[in-house]
Amino acid sequence: MSTNPMIPMTKLDAVNGMLASIGQAPVNTLAVTGIRDVAIAELALDSVTREVLNRGWSFNTDTDWPLAPDGNGNILIPTTALDVDPVDRLSNYVQRDNGGTMMLYNKNDRTFVFTESVKCNVTWGFEFDTIPQVARTYIGTRAARIFQANVVGSDLLFKFTELHEREARAAMERLEDQSQDTNMLNSPTEANMVIFHRRTNVLR
Repeated sequence: MSTNPMIPMTKLDAVNGMLASIGQAPVNTLAVTGIRDVAIAELALDSVTREVLNRGWSFNTDTDWPLAPDGNGNILIPTTALDVDPVDRLSNYVQRDNGGTMMLYNKNDRTFVFTESVKCNVTWGFEFDTIPQVARTYIGTRAARIFQANVVGSDLLFKFTELHEREARAAMERLEDQSQDTNMLNSPTEANMVIFHRRTNVLR
């Protein structure tokens, strides 16, 4: 992890935290060769990053994001998008592979060709070093627990990092709640939906 608390955690910091969780010495670069655990840790971190971001948070989602057709009339799915959900539910647009490229497909007209932009709700797969610090902490802690359990399998260590994971997840959810409350104040419709959702949860 970062030695300076004022500097956000980097991917290298997260990997070194994962190595420390199994008693391995830290490395100065992720480009190091010959250390198998470093490569495994980085793969585990990337996997958990995708897993967590795929759930969709305020910081990595956009609503009504317009996707425009290219010169061939195809709407390509952005390579950094984890999920693209067309807003218009009656359109029946889905993601589909077309010759090795993911595009929007019109199931009603059975075509990949579009004449105008389509608004979508997009979940983005940002790089670890570009997401909020609270998200990096949660992802790094979760990745360390999974990595540690797979490599070492110590019950004592697992319980220790599981507690830290729950605390990190709670901090991330608090930030999400704050972001949603801020957005809610700017949108009466969103405010009504959130209030109804919360009241419904209380009654359950």
